[in-house]
Amino acid sequence: MLVKKLKHVNDYLQNTSICRSKVLLDYFGEKQSEDCNICDICISKKADSKSFRKDIRIRLLKSVEKNPIDISTFIASYSKIKEQVILEEINNLISEKLLLKNGKTLKLNEYK
Repeated sequence: MLVKKLKHVNDYLQNTSICRSKVLLDYFGEKQSEDCNICDICISKKADSKSFRKDIRIRLLKSVEKNPIDISTFIASYSKIKEQVILEEINNLISEKLLLKNGKTLKLNEYK
């Protein structure tokens, strides 16, 4: 019995794809058809969506229109769970030569 409970706890902790609420409800014999949209798994799924990535790009470009911004300050305005996706979009904008990076600061590439 204890081994089975420990396995369930381990499965819960190792899970990276199924809504945590669904996993917990399933453990107690209940079913939930919709994702909760508030657990770390659901937030991660939303953070990697095309619409979130587009929103990040727009917000970044608007933020640097007037003044350079500190990368860590920009990232801190979002959940830690979304950090990797934000960094990927920053790197994409740098690769596309829309942004320039100087140390830990981003600014608009005015020559693009």
